[in-house]
Amino acid sequence: MESSDCKRLPARTARRAGVPRETGRNNGLRKRTERDGGSIAKKEAKKIRGIYEKVPGSEVWWIRYSDATSRIRREKAGLKQTASTLYRKRKTEVLLSKKLPESRKRVMSFEELSKDALTYSKAHKQDYRHDGYRTFRLRTSWQR
Repeated sequence: MESSDCKRLPARTARRAGVPRETGRNNGLRKRTERDGGSIAKKEAKKIRGIYEKVPGSEVWWIRYSDATSRIRREKAGLKQTASTLYRKRKTEVLLSKKLPESRKRVMSFEELSKDALTYSKAHKQDYRHDGYRTFRLRTSWQR
């Protein structure tokens, strides 16, 4: 068969006729490997969510996650494997609602706060009467 005839034929028929294929991904060339004398670039590791290296190349890994109260937390973990394990542990604790922040101080009412402010004002200021007038007006408007 002539080459002009093969160009008109479908690719499968052209291969059967013994005509070399000119199209393809790499045109019949294979990639060079280390055995062939070529060099292979260092494969970059897949990024894992919540694990990062604060200073690239330092080999000190950190984790970043949000706790049960949706607050962003960061922790230094050390090695990458340790960081991966710690991240998974923290995320399961979040799901189980463990490691909650310490209980906060009791809630203080505005009335108590204003009384404390007035006693401080009397003890530390010479003219505290203005503070008394202001806190009285604030208390009355706050109670509405």
